[in-house]
Amino acid sequence: MSYKVVKDYLNFEISGVGSPAYIVPESRKLWTEMGQICDAQSVHRVLANMRFKERLPIRFCMDIARYAQETGWSPSFKLALVTDAHNHMALNLVKSFMVHLGYEVEVFLNKRNARKWLLTA
Repeated sequence: MSYKVVKDYLNFEISGVGSPAYIVPESRKLWTEMGQICDAQSVHRVLANMRFKERLPIRFCMDIARYAQETGWSPSFKLALVTDAHNHMALNLVKSFMVHLGYEVEVFLNKRNARKWLLTA
């Protein structure tokens, strides 16, 4: 994971394998690190560009969303997830679970649309 501070949001670049052996332990770590960086930078809008070599396992989507809540990811954060077509469905499931938990999240196939949504009121 790497990040940079952009004018009104944080831009995270997240890449990896995406397999169950990777996603389960790493998702909890990623939520924690992203939340700490957001707090340290006093920024509550996040664009996360997620690129994985494998498809995210559907059976772990609820766990990924729950890890956000367990690690203290703030409901005041606005999160735009950008992914490729083969992980779009899985991240939409993560989004659905997160919205149910009270988070503002949307999934996109390109950064331009994600930025546009992220920077709207």
